[in-house]
Amino acid sequence: MIKPSLIARGVFSLLAFICIVKLVSIFALSSFGKVEIQITSTSGDPVQIYYTGGNNNFAFSEKFSLIGTAKPNLEKKTITFLSNNATIENLRIDPGNSPGVYSISKITLLSYFGPPVTITPETQSINIRPDETSQLNTDKSSWIISTTSHDPFVILSGKIQTYNPYVKYLIPALFALAIFMFSSNSSILNGSFNKND
Repeated sequence: MIKPSLIARGVFSLLAFICIVKLVSIFALSSFGKVEIQITSTSGDPVQIYYTGGNNNFAFSEKFSLIGTAKPNLEKKTITFLSNNATIENLRIDPGNSPGVYSISKITLLSYFGPPVTITPETQSINIRPDETSQLNTDKSSWIISTTSHDPFVILSGKIQTYNPYVKYLIPALFALAIFMFSSNSSILNGSFNKND
């Protein structure tokens, strides 16, 4: 017969595994060291991005924003943002601060924990919407933002996450196994079942 204390340890370890998988997904697989945006612009304004995620899961703010290392122009250019392993679950892109036409063909998020995440108009797991005054058209190669606004932007939401099953499942499994093994000495799990010990 399985001892109640063994069942309790198993349940506790399973809950720990589930919680750690969730934490790893947020703080590791959704963390990115660098963001690259391939864009053309009629305004030549600097590009700025805002992000939310992890402990910063509220409204977009200047505190959690980055300005690109270069300015776009009419020729397709890749703009780089050094995000220093920030957790990015939602991304807002401000392609400029003037009326004009902006074309974004690819967004790449580079992670220390897995392969790069590449987002294009063909990426079905990501939703993109413009501000209320801008018009967004999409073809197979780019998102085209036409605007008369002085603050145009688009917001990307969905599963922005790198894929690494070793990080997502193996590390939590090892932690859960360690908890299961060491919890044999835990008075919290065993005290109520082994009163005669």
